[in-house]
Amino acid sequence: MSKVQFEFPDKAKVISLLATVYDDPRVALAEFIVNGMDAGARTVHVTPTTGKVNSVIVLDDGYGMNQAEMQRVVANLANSIKTRPQELEKRHVDPASVIGKMGIGVLGFQSFARKAVFISKMDDSGPVWKMTMEQGQVAADIEPALARDKEKVASVARGTAVELIDIPRDTMRLFSSKTLEQYLEKNFAALLRREDAAAVFVGAQRVTPPPLEGTPVPMIQLQIGDFGQASVSLFVVASGIGPGDAVAMTSKGRTVVKEIIRLPEFQHAPWTEGVLHGAVEAPFLTVAPTRSIYVRDGAFNALVPALLSLEENLVSEIEKAREKRAAEQQSDALQKLREAMGYALHELELEGSRARTREIGGVIGTGGGAGSAHAESGNENSTDKEPPNKPPEEGSAPRPGHSQLNLEWRHLGNDGVHSRLGEGGMVIVNEDCRDYKEECANRLSARGLRYLVKVAAKELTKRNRPEADTDDVMEKAIQLELSALRHMFPVRGREVADR
Repeated sequence: MSKVQFEFPDKAKVISLLATVYDDPRVALAEFIVNGMDAGARTVHVTPTTGKVNSVIVLDDGYGMNQAEMQRVVANLANSIKTRPQELEKRHVDPASVIGKMGIGVLGFQSFARKAVFISKMDDSGPVWKMTMEQGQVAADIEPALARDKEKVASVARGTAVELIDIPRDTMRLFSSKTLEQYLEKNFAALLRREDAAAVFVGAQRVTPPPLEGTPVPMIQLQIGDFGQASVSLFVVASGIGPGDAVAMTSKGRTVVKEIIRLPEFQHAPWTEGVLHGAVEAPFLTVAPTRSIYVRDGAFNALVPALLSLEENLVSEIEKAREKRAAEQQSDALQKLREAMGYALHELELEGSRARTREIGGVIGTGGGAGSAHAESGNENSTDKEPPNKPPEEGSAPRPGHSQLNLEWRHLGNDGVHSRLGEGGMVIVNEDCRDYKEECANRLSARGLRYLVKVAAKELTKRNRPEADTDDVMEKAIQLELSALRHMFPVRGREVADR
């Protein structure tokens, strides 16, 4: 048996194949941003320029390259020094922070540009070198930079400027400042959030990933066998996340799985409930050459069951976040109800309640101080010491923080009674009432709020018309109800009230 060595007689074709592994030209462009970060840059500037010849310049303030370094890059394609800790330490770069490691990113320009020109220096007083690569060529030209080339790195003490030249018009649309900024914000968010991440600018605008919203799940560190640690940083958005905002899987900040629910192992609750977002950072994952997909190897197969073991804890965190949101929604809705009824009482020159809110059976009422949807329980006899409310002066507005409506929920033991009037004008809502159970199944819905307006209008009208006949009380209650609904639903108030 004989062994035959692989040969590559057509190097240009091999280089072309390596250069076109990117399914999106922005991913190929981002390789030069990542190269700057891996070179220890603190800032990376991306400047698109349209004209007769479209181009993009990526300038970083990393450790730069001299002639020997440029020669090494060309002679060692697919053999990156980023996989050699000792070489990185010479350049004062932490091996753990390095993102790239394939050694083919420099070829990515061929997927969208005709030529790439590298201008670089390793210190401000040292020589500046120029390296030119062209599409379809198997060699690069390395030479001292001319004066006009030196200007491209004049703003940094050391670093590299990569000018990507002759980009097609259609591709250039993807590289417009706004489009590119939005792309990087979304697809490189995890990378840009790293503590050691360089500041990336597109034009004059810094690329800032959107803040992570929702209730944070306590950070989880998972030891995945001998492969290393995975960090699970998740948030619960009880109101629901937007499209494309599900949990991502990243490796050294680079997204390798945009949404974990695309993986068959995670196509079930709680991952699919549409409330979890954030990232699972696993720096030990093997990444495909395209940088946009993982490789199913031993490391990946060890990570999956470790993540699945978190599901019980995640279910608990989701439930807590939903309960918190429900309480906040209830507080906001009841405050809106209180304010609307306050304005309605004022318009009709009726007196509101003076009683302080009490929490019965853990159910929250409304009232209390300004801007608060509920207050602590007060002494039941305290209302006797308060001066009686006076009818408002004509044209005046309700006083801030003045208690106009206070609600209390109780089980009155009678399914036919909707409400009662308590001390100081407290409106007691009967939770045992059949209509309450039907109308307020969701107390925060318009239907539930309308029910509360109706019973409040009834009780407060009785409070203000204790000696009036039934017809007068009913007429005034209807006026109060409609006025409150108009304030609660200012755009659709009449339509809601008419239902």
